[in-house]
Amino acid sequence: MRRGLVLAALTAAGALLGWSDDPSTLSGHAKDALAKADYGKAIRLLEKADAEWEKSSPSTPEHAQALIELALAMRLQIHREAEREGQKGLQAGFDEWRKKAAPFTQRALTICAANASPTSEPLALALELEAEIG
Repeated sequence: MRRGLVLAALTAAGALLGWSDDPSTLSGHAKDALAKADYGKAIRLLEKADAEWEKSSPSTPEHAQALIELALAMRLQIHREAEREGQKGLQAGFDEWRKKAAPFTQRALTICAANASPTSEPLALALELEAEIG
């Protein structure tokens, strides 16, 4: 219920600010939020972009890149929350992140594998994340 309210509020705010439901635009706003370390906002925007790409063009490399960024934003947010709770080190919050991010990294890997050239950076990132989760 709370997630639905947050997405509704985000959609309303986006409409007021001139944001569209274009997944590329949403992804761009998410990158801005990541640069400001606003991981919660980035996650919400990337989740919305993911939903829009699923409706329109689920197999684009940009969709895979957004899924990778979503997994990374989740990792950063969970790590920050774990540190606030007194957990230290790179493993802080790692198990929780693995559970949350696995579906996104797996989908990104599938998309990348279908579209990738041998020098594809998104494929490399997806493989690296999948190796960490697996």
